[in-house]
Amino acid sequence: HDIDVAAMDSRDVSPERTLTNDVLPFQPRLVLAPRAAFTRAVSSPVDGELFFHARYVYEANRYADRAGTKVIPEQHDVEVEVGIVTREPHIGVRVRIDNVLDRARFDRVGFVLPGRSVYAAIETRL
Repeated sequence: HDIDVAAMDSRDVSPERTLTNDVLPFQPRLVLAPRAAFTRAVSSPVDGELFFHARYVYEANRYADRAGTKVIPEQHDVEVEVGIVTREPHIGVRVRIDNVLDRARFDRVGFVLPGRSVYAAIETRL
C-alpha cells in the first residue's frame, strides 16, 4: 500500500516581483494520493496473477492567474484498474476507469477534462 502526501507553500519571494500577491499560479497547496493494491496468484485455469489497484487523488484549489483572481476549484478523483497477467504465454489484460465518480476535473492550467473514461489494453510478448 502506498500513500503520498505533498504540501507546499508555492510563493514568489524574488525581489523583482511586481504583484503584492506572491502565491504562484497553477500550484495546489495540498495533494493527497492514497493507493491500494491487491494481487493474487492464480493457477487454474491459467498460471498468472490477478490484480486490482485503486487510487484516490485530491488536489486543493489553485490560482489560474498571477493576481489570484481566477480560482481553479479543488478536485477529487478515483481511479480503478483490474487485470490479469499470465506467465506462459505472457498475456496481459487490463481495464482502467478514470474519474469513477464522474466529477468535474481540470488540467494544470484550468481547462476542463473529460468525465469518466474507460481504457482497456491487451499485451503479449512473443
